[in-house]
Amino acid sequence: MQFTEDRLQDIRAALLGPDGAALIHMMHLKGFGQDTSDAPAPILKVATDLRWIDPDTGALTPLGTCAADSCREYQFWIERDRKTPFDGYAPHLSPAFFKGRKVLEIGPGMGANLMSIAAAGGEVLGVEPVTAYIQMGAILSEREGLDAPDVRQGAAEDIPFKAGSADLILCASAHQYFEILPAFREIARTLTKGGELLIVGGTFKPYFWGGLKAVLKERSGAAAYVITVLNSLSYMATKRRIIPARTGFSTSRPVYPSQAALMRLLSQTGFEQVSPPVMVGPETCLHVRLR
Repeated sequence: MQFTEDRLQDIRAALLGPDGAALIHMMHLKGFGQDTSDAPAPILKVATDLRWIDPDTGALTPLGTCAADSCREYQFWIERDRKTPFDGYAPHLSPAFFKGRKVLEIGPGMGANLMSIAAAGGEVLGVEPVTAYIQMGAILSEREGLDAPDVRQGAAEDIPFKAGSADLILCASAHQYFEILPAFREIARTLTKGGELLIVGGTFKPYFWGGLKAVLKERSGAAAYVITVLNSLSYMATKRRIIPARTGFSTSRPVYPSQAALMRLLSQTGFEQVSPPVMVGPETCLHVRLR
């Protein structure tokens, strides 16, 4: 999924123009499903002209959803004072840790983490499966006065960089969508000898209890929750989802292996633990090194 070159020029003009902040804020709200009918008429017109909002239904189009996701991520980044969401939870999650390193993030979305790492003095690369996020990220980087990072369309299971391209790889809220063992093998190939991997994401126990509480509170989402639990248990036992991903795209069927299961898979692919696991809110950070 991607924007055409003609459409990109219009998006760039809109996001870098005087009403860019208002457009970003409206799309941020739209991405949460909030009513934006009271937004200024010129802003609504721009979003409609860009084909982000369906003129008949007022709903987000598929590419509009990508734009809204990117605007939401960018807005949160601004509200965090342009810091990563895991900044300060451990020494290996601080800006100083990334300085002078060649960092590759898998699944960066529009690239907010990459912008933070670049500002901290890291050299950044990225692999993102959705081209529209890469395109939005390049424009939002320009809005910040930063060079667009080298983010390539691809997947964790087939990283489009040569062996030894990075000395640090980051997976933030992304590993649950991978075919994990093939992805870890590719990560090991792409790292330099002794290179490090940071995984920040959900694991089984926090997901199980947090998801159960959410289902009981909201009285919805039970089917998706049960499928994810079953798939996570299956993945820990057999390294595969018992209920296959829809259309072959693993983001439709996330899995949350336990810390112990992830460490076993990492050990199998040549990694060793560097730091004890750290909780980052409901997520866990695993810090390992390629032996």
